Amino acid sequence: MTMKASFRRSIYLVGFLLLSFAVAGLGSIFTRPSVGSWYLTLHKPPWTPLSWLFGPVWSVLYFMIGLSGWFVWQCKDARVRSRALLVFGTQLLLNLTWSYVFFSIRSPLLGILDITALWFALGIYVLITWTKARIAALLFLPYWIWVSYAGILNFFIWWMNCKSASSP
Repeated sequence: MTMKASFRRSIYLVGFLLLSFAVAGLGSIFTRPSVGSWYLTLHKPPWTPLSWLFGPVWSVLYFMIGLSGWFVWQCKDARVRSRALLVFGTQLLLNLTWSYVFFSIRSPLLGILDITALWFALGIYVLITWTKARIAALLFLPYWIWVSYAGILNFFIWWMNCKSASSP
């Protein structure tokens, strides 16, 4: 590999990581105002993670998301690469949208709809990348597992708060 090619690969790696963490940063803009106020007032299941855990978990996941995108970008199969990058962008948008609808709009119901679409997008991404860019797929598995857990948590938050809102 030439020095120029190595430099280009490094630039793309930084670009994918920056894109991933830009989504994280934008999401935190939507999340931050409600975390210390509205979110604290919600009824949550006892298996809700401690608040301090979300930052470290998402930091690792966003790093893995960016790294996965970079591995897809290097895929030699143009069809797989283009399809996977389309789904990659879609899942980033859905990820960001969840923060907006759940925390800014304060709608756990819209959060359920968004996180369900995100869950399917992650599954599609894993299926597309599994044979030609396996490392990209493997890097998404912890993210998919976390989103599965977050989706169930989102559902229970919605359900518990609808139930308590309808009680006299």
